[in-house]
Amino acid sequence: RFAASGVDGSAHGIDLTTSAIVASSGNVSLIGNSALGGRGIGLTDNSRIQTSTGEISLVGTQTATNDWGAITLRNSNVLSNTGRITLTGNKSVDTSNGHAGVALVTSNVATNGDVNLNSPTSILLLQNNSGVGTARNGATTSASVSMVAKRISASGSVVAGTGNLVIEPSGQSFEAGSGLAVFDWASTVSDFVNVRIGKAGTITTQSLNQLTISAAIRVPGTITIHASQLNANAPIAATASGADVDLRLTTGFNATSSLLSNGGAVKIRA
Repeated sequence: RFAASGVDGSAHGIDLTTSAIVASSGNVSLIGNSALGGRGIGLTDNSRIQTSTGEISLVGTQTATNDWGAITLRNSNVLSNTGRITLTGNKSVDTSNGHAGVALVTSNVATNGDVNLNSPTSILLLQNNSGVGTARNGATTSASVSMVAKRISASGSVVAGTGNLVIEPSGQSFEAGSGLAVFDWASTVSDFVNVRIGKAGTITTQSLNQLTISAAIRVPGTITIHASQLNANAPIAATASGADVDLRLTTGFNATSSLLSNGGAVKIRA
């Protein structure tokens, strides 16, 4: 376990560049804080944190009034064979789509265990061919993936595993300030047993934000989406026999692509 805080005007809490932290059954825990002009935790230039069975936990905090992120991975990997991986980025200022509580840019977070990405007070960002659950161009893992964030932007990446996928807001609904992304999803989702986006509830207590999905969600199991309005610009498909596509919407549904099931029901409540 290692904890550090940046203290000068541009200091990162923990910054790994072309570096590796490797363990077998031992756990890896990093806690980084920047109260000024740096990242809480940064991994860049092919840095790697990897275990065999040990858990990996990264907790980054960024409290300055600027656009640095709490946890940023660029061209780097956080990997385990079977250990749980948890990234929690606490960023007190949420004024940019480009700097996040948790940001993966051309990076992988992959394991056959659980992956938890948490950005409770700001945007969660996936970009540039990143991989979550399964590494890009890697064999599909048995990962279950949870993403909890104030808001999400995911583009050009892959989220895959044979467990469950849950993507939900830290509050009742995803939310953003004027001109900022609320929920823009343009990353492929595949292989999961079940997928849930948004929080369940009654017509007044479920997630009530608008969602835009612009990359295929194609999984064997049931897909459930809770939102006010869904803009579906790519296929949403439950491929296993009898699996449902269940859209629990309160305002409306716009689609330029298909909703598909294999003998299951396609339900739209709007």
